[in-house]
Amino acid sequence: IPEILGRRIGEKVQEISPMRELVRVVKTGTSDYKELIDVNGTDSGWVGETDTRNPTGTPTLEEVIPTLGTLYSYPKATEESLDDIFFDVGAWLIRKGSKDFAKQEGIGFITGNGTKKMTGILGGATPVATADGSRDFGVLQYIPTGAAAAFNHDPANDLYGDDVFTDIEQEMYTEHRMNGTYLMNKATLKVMRKFRNK
Repeated sequence: IPEILGRRIGEKVQEISPMRELVRVVKTGTSDYKELIDVNGTDSGWVGETDTRNPTGTPTLEEVIPTLGTLYSYPKATEESLDDIFFDVGAWLIRKGSKDFAKQEGIGFITGNGTKKMTGILGGATPVATADGSRDFGVLQYIPTGAAAAFNHDPANDLYGDDVFTDIEQEMYTEHRMNGTYLMNKATLKVMRKFRNK
């Protein structure tokens, strides 16, 4: 498609895709893209103005190689619609392409398996319940509630579903807690919206 339409589709996807607000998009000119991630930082310490400064911890760098694929849309217009002088083909392509791209990106960000597409949050290594620093790089942490019933909201029996979220927030790594975002399906959101204060 013409570059101007491709650019408008990209802009529209940026506007309507909720996942674009949560991720960092990196434009590359090659599929051989790699990035180094600092896993444990360089450490630091306090000294007086003339005190000796001893070497601080050496950072551990891990290489991240994202899985890539080509997301495409191939809508077809009928000859009759193309001949209709009132049919704006460009606007139709932008609207159709951006909606489809945003939907596919959302699915890919969550469940992408890395085969000709991105590796999604749930498509990588199986998450474990161990804390930061005690699991392998790239393995996500999950915090179990202990029982499915712990999510129930039943004030009559002193069960408050929102307690689960308070516990999760306090167990998270501090940096993640400050910038964290909840992701959930509509069924979970429906239950959460019915929570009431104690």
